[in-house]
Amino acid sequence: IPTRMITNKREEIELEGLYKEAQLLMFHRDSESAISKINEVSVLAKQFNSLKYLGLALGTKGILYYGLNESKLAIDCFEKSLDFFSKRPDIFYIELKQNKNSLGVLYKNIGEFKDALQALFDSIEISEEYNLPNSIAFNNIANIYLVQEDYKKSLQYFQLAIEKENGIEYPDRSLIIRFLTNIAVLHTKIGNFEEADAIYRKTLEYCEENDEFETLVQSLKGLAIIFLEKRDYDNAEIFLNRSLTLSQKIDFKIYLVDISLYLAEVYEFSKRPSQQLASLNYALKIARESFKAKEMIVLENIHDYYFKNGNINEAYQTL
Repeated sequence: IPTRMITNKREEIELEGLYKEAQLLMFHRDSESAISKINEVSVLAKQFNSLKYLGLALGTKGILYYGLNESKLAIDCFEKSLDFFSKRPDIFYIELKQNKNSLGVLYKNIGEFKDALQALFDSIEISEEYNLPNSIAFNNIANIYLVQEDYKKSLQYFQLAIEKENGIEYPDRSLIIRFLTNIAVLHTKIGNFEEADAIYRKTLEYCEENDEFETLVQSLKGLAIIFLEKRDYDNAEIFLNRSLTLSQKIDFKIYLVDISLYLAEVYEFSKRPSQQLASLNYALKIARESFKAKEMIVLENIHDYYFKNGNINEAYQTL
């Protein structure tokens, strides 16, 4: 394993250029081209014996595989990236912290909660040693406890995430808003709808004023779910359609499957079977294109639709 930083300026410029090209392709969601370009970075980094870019290439590839819902491939890349960066923790402590955070999320996604928590607590340890901001690690820990239905610990860590972010010199307001929406999700899960509603309306107002589109989508969806819980299907539909339209406009496909499933639920209760099926088929299309892990739950919903509507043959084929 190489153990030096780049010393040749020409080598550094060449690698940096390739790496930036890969980052640009990733930004434009051209995953296939980005992986091809990052492979070029890996080959050149190996040739130049560059510890830095070997680690960065693997970490970037991990992010790309994560976006493609290839969690195990992503984990393998991040683990290998850590092998390089851990050779010089005095230089690459930021990269170590970030990779540990990413591993925590990935292990959570495949249900390995013990490994997920270990990676995130490692990340916090690194950030405390080098005085780095790391509120996101506390947020990720809170999300793991939320999945495990340990709501007391989950709320504790969401609040810690906000406290840590507020405690730095220049807090990221958009991060704090995101953490607040997660607290609203928690309140919705435990039936505290008034508390959740109040938080979502605050985050919604902030996001609309500051063009925080991703969190705006979450806030709209969150309010729609509360309306669904209250059987207020008209308002649920309004907020879900706003959330869906915005997600399509800014190409946030990660939310489209869930929003479409909730819309299908609205159409079912308002007895619009053709729209219900169209929404389910749209969810299936997005799942197959971008989020394979969600394909199963969409198919289960499509089966239920056919079965309830007496189309036993289609229900059977779906199963």
